[in-house]
Amino acid sequence: MLSTVGDMAQFIIAQLNEGQVNGFQLLQPETVAQMQEKAVTFPLGQGDLNQETYGLGLGHIRDVPWSAWGHLYDMHGATGHGGSWFGYNAQLWFVDKEEGGYGVVVLTNTESDFNSQGRNLWIFGSLNKIPVLLIEEASELYTQTITE
Repeated sequence: MLSTVGDMAQFIIAQLNEGQVNGFQLLQPETVAQMQEKAVTFPLGQGDLNQETYGLGLGHIRDVPWSAWGHLYDMHGATGHGGSWFGYNAQLWFVDKEEGGYGVVVLTNTESDFNSQGRNLWIFGSLNKIPVLLIEEASELYTQTITE
């Protein structure tokens, strides 16, 4: 699959608007609901990147900070998915409309293999920190707008 930041941003908009993007029904509301349904639950500390539950391709992150790969993460309860494959890394995360309705997309080049050797593990941790920083910034901006 090939995509762009713009395409993935439209996908986030569809997820936040029952499948609609600029008045166009990109996904059926039932499809969006199924994708976001919390199908599998993980015990605290067991899910990848502190996931609480997982649906059809979308993980739901706990609304509590956690530490991994030498970094502190706080995804503010975001829903999304990320992954990498031989030189590429993609992250797509969004926060429900009730909590602000914002999201982030990160597409970047990266090392082709991740393993327990220090350098690659550090790179992996750093790449996962990028969407965390963007979600934190978006959360702060949203908080500022509702308090003004």
